[in-house]
Amino acid sequence: MLNLIKYPLCREEDLGRPIPDMIHATSVCMPLWQHNVAYEELDESITKTFKSGYPRFFYHPIVRKLFNEAEKELASDQECCLVFPNSQSAQRCLDYIEKITSQKGSKQVWRDVCAIVVPKACAV
Repeated sequence: MLNLIKYPLCREEDLGRPIPDMIHATSVCMPLWQHNVAYEELDESITKTFKSGYPRFFYHPIVRKLFNEAEKELASDQECCLVFPNSQSAQRCLDYIEKITSQKGSKQVWRDVCAIVVPKACAV
């Protein structure tokens, strides 16, 4: 793990690095003021550099890998998947997405969990 006392994350190239340097970190380095402004303006050139983040706003890398695996098996190029531990959770999410977007999706049992498949335009 990086010693942040000796090597603080403060250079432009540190953008997106997790703080602390651990897989479950929920904070990232945004060393320049312009990074913070761009983040608040939802600039993808900033957010795509993030290696971790707060769970409400960022999928954990292991969770993202699970979603990607589901997409390879279940979704088309225009669709994405979200994976849930049970059918009830998946259905609640699917109902919400369909309600706010008027787009239809599907729910499928996949491996030992449940996945929903929705158009990419519906996903966060």
